[in-house]
Amino acid sequence: MTPLGKIIKKQMKNINIYNLSTYVSATQLTTIVKAINQYLVTLASDWNITTYQLVVTAYNSKVQPPANSIFIFNTTDEAGALGYHYEVAGSPYGKVFAKTIIDYGGVVLYKDSSTPTVAQCICHEVMEMIGNPTTNKWFNDNSLNLWAAELCDPVENNVLLTLVGTTKVGLSDYVLPAWFTPDATKGPYNKMNTLRAPFTLDAYGYAIVLQNGQYVAVYGKSINPDTKSKAEQDLAEFKAMYK
Repeated sequence: MTPLGKIIKKQMKNINIYNLSTYVSATQLTTIVKAINQYLVTLASDWNITTYQLVVTAYNSKVQPPANSIFIFNTTDEAGALGYHYEVAGSPYGKVFAKTIIDYGGVVLYKDSSTPTVAQCICHEVMEMIGNPTTNKWFNDNSLNLWAAELCDPVENNVLLTLVGTTKVGLSDYVLPAWFTPDATKGPYNKMNTLRAPFTLDAYGYAIVLQNGQYVAVYGKSINPDTKSKAEQDLAEFKAMYK
């Protein structure tokens, strides 16, 4: 397997984050950024890649935001989407929708291990921007199937608790290099150590796979309607990108 760090063409040192939501306070965003930046050090160690950091940036409507930026908005601009990353002219961007997450029963920072958080969604999009910035990286499972190099989708909905001081923050789980290694017989395969083999999915996870020349979505055994809708949107985007 080619290490992920070897296939990323553009190394990102800073990722700008713009808060355009009225549902995330400046104090909460500071806490989220601290938590994710701590976590990105771990990601870099696990994947042997450059350490990235989130930088809170003031939004100026007169200035074009640079590549490698995350935006927090209130309400989703795609039905059912809590957040997503995308690319424009080869440059990665991400969006997170705080009010929509809260409307779906989520919270900003942390409630419990089964409640989605805004922090988790930001973390998810940041890590997938790092791992697959232009959504065109794939891994072979030795069965002539190619799996999209998305780090968090296979363990979607896993909330990893971290602390900033005494404040609890729920972040996103992610898969490790062994997950993309077909012959790996020893894990861990994801950060929360819930998976037991390469190219397997957690109960609520999903993946986009190229099988027999067709792009398909594969689902965990307990996939919920919201996550399945997100997977279907991802699938439609992949089909449009590679048509």
